[in-house]
Amino acid sequence: MASNGSEAAAAQKQKTIGSATKLTPIPKGSALQKRPLIRRSMPASCKDRIVYVSSSTPFMSAVKRVRKQLDRSLKSGGGGGGSQAAHRNASLQARVESLRRD
Repeated sequence: MASNGSEAAAAQKQKTIGSATKLTPIPKGSALQKRPLIRRSMPASCKDRIVYVSSSTPFMSAVKRVRKQLDRSLKSGGGGGGSQAAHRNASLQARVESLRRD
C-alpha cells in the first residue's frame, strides 16, 4: 500500500494538459542558475575563422562579413606556417584561392 501512495504522489506532481506534461512549480527559496551555451571557441588563427550565414541573412551583409575577414587575413599576413597572403590589389577570387591553399 505504501508504494501505491508514493506512485500517487508522483502522479500528482505532474499535470497533463492536452499532450503536454507540466511539472510542479519550483519550491520557494530555491535558486536558478543559467549555464553557458555550448559554442565553438574563438579560433587561434585567422585561417580557422568561420562566417556563419543563415538562410534569412541578407546577401550584402554576408558579403561584407566575408570581405572584412579577407581583409583581416591580409593584415595578419596569412596566419600560420610562413605562407604569404594574397596581394591587397588581388581580386576577391584570388584572395579566396590563397586562403584555400593554406
